[in-house]
Amino acid sequence: MAHYGEVVWAQHASNGQIRHRYYDNDAVKTDVNFFGKLNYNLNSKVSAYLDLQYRFVDYKLSGLEEGNVSVNDTINMNFFNPKVGFNYTVDKNSSLYGFAGIGNKEPNRTDITESINTPTHENMLDIEFGYRYNSTRVSLIANLYNMQYKNQLILTGNVNDVGSPIRINVPNSFRRGLELTAAIKINEKLI
Repeated sequence: MAHYGEVVWAQHASNGQIRHRYYDNDAVKTDVNFFGKLNYNLNSKVSAYLDLQYRFVDYKLSGLEEGNVSVNDTINMNFFNPKVGFNYTVDKNSSLYGFAGIGNKEPNRTDITESINTPTHENMLDIEFGYRYNSTRVSLIANLYNMQYKNQLILTGNVNDVGSPIRINVPNSFRRGLELTAAIKINEKLI
């Protein structure tokens, strides 16, 4: 895909011309993934599942970025993203659940072209436990989560020349919390 910046108007132009391309490069991203899921009922109260995903991501960049900086590069990334979980039925209205998973995500094109240091992919370990209650009138969910990141791409507060946010990797970060969701059905027409 072609990426370029073009002068479309300038009140005080230097020696540049209208339609002059001040950067011009191509970027092609190939994303191939394989996915499998296994669900298994251990008994009438307990079920478990296993998700497996393998991703191959390939970036090919060629040309010049702003300031005549070369972006000729090929970046290959391979990710294995497993997830395992369970559901335990307490009674007809309530259940407990839990899961653990690993997720990996590649940097985007802007991360690659705008970064001072070559960015790397993000890695996250997510562990969650929760409780669900559903009746004809009330729905409640309490979810406890812990997400541990390696090399999370975070916003710096800076933007590039066209307003896109600049991100950098941080070695270690986390998100932890408790999510509470509730819904009450007041009558047939109001939820």
